[in-house]
Amino acid sequence: MFRRIFIGLTLAVVANSASAYFYNGNDLREPLKEYRKAEREDPNTDYTQAWNFRGYVYGVYDATDSEYCTPRDFGGHQLMAVVAKYIEDNPQLWSKPADELVGSAIKAAFPCD
Repeated sequence: MFRRIFIGLTLAVVANSASAYFYNGNDLREPLKEYRKAEREDPNTDYTQAWNFRGYVYGVYDATDSEYCTPRDFGGHQLMAVVAKYIEDNPQLWSKPADELVGSAIKAAFPCD
């Protein structure tokens, strides 16, 4: 019984980590659009999508913050501005995994020398 549970949990973890790479930059486009609408306080904003974008970006940053050299006074608004602009300015990268795209945006803005 324990062996079946262990195998089931192992497969679930492996399947979950593999599926993370199916979320790419194209999948961030609509949530980013809604995030931009939220910034403008557009009454037609889909806040679920907007906060999904924000949460995804924060999650990637929190999981990988040791890879960046952000300033001491770095904040959430700056993080969102950097990532949003990078994604909007680089449509040729939209097919890349979303976490790599977010990480590349932050590294480009705050490289470690």
